[in-house]
Amino acid sequence: MRGATPVNFTNRCRHCFLQLRHCICARINPRKIATRIVVVRHWKERWRVSNTGRIAALAIPDIQLVDYGGHNEPWTPDCLRGPNPALLFPDGDRPTLIGVPDPLIVVDATWGQARKMIRRVPGLEGLPTLALPPPAQHPERLRRPPTTDGMATIEAIARALDHLEGNHVGTFLDTLFEDFVHTSRLARGNLPNPR
Repeated sequence: MRGATPVNFTNRCRHCFLQLRHCICARINPRKIATRIVVVRHWKERWRVSNTGRIAALAIPDIQLVDYGGHNEPWTPDCLRGPNPALLFPDGDRPTLIGVPDPLIVVDATWGQARKMIRRVPGLEGLPTLALPPPAQHPERLRRPPTTDGMATIEAIARALDHLEGNHVGTFLDTLFEDFVHTSRLARGNLPNPR
């Protein structure tokens, strides 16, 4: 059924969605940041174990995480309003951000879904973008990006924080992402030994 919970929480953490014996929640040290971030998540990502928008929100409790496109779930662009809203997305056809974003809006979806969402989600049209350079190093990921500049949501937020708040501000998210990927692979039986 559309919108139903496909995750069986009998043996899974209700926060990180990993198997209870691999739960990473105790290793997450939540942080405060200066940037106001709104993550607009595709409704199909809500229950995906590999979703990193949820993991970023566990590490930064002030992130506003809103779902878009669910069955019988009305959308209101009110969550996108602010003095200088900007979209974190590499799109050369949009104006470039001037000043500090408030809020910084991050689309959380597969790469194909994200491109569609920036055209379809009311409130995103015409927003200036904060485009980041491709990552210098390509970390292990659970999903393969279609382009070299593609990043997981948590990676993109980390790079944005480095850009907006100073070098290495996003390092705690990089460390968490590495732990999440490693632990997810371990839980799937893809790695021989825990760290």
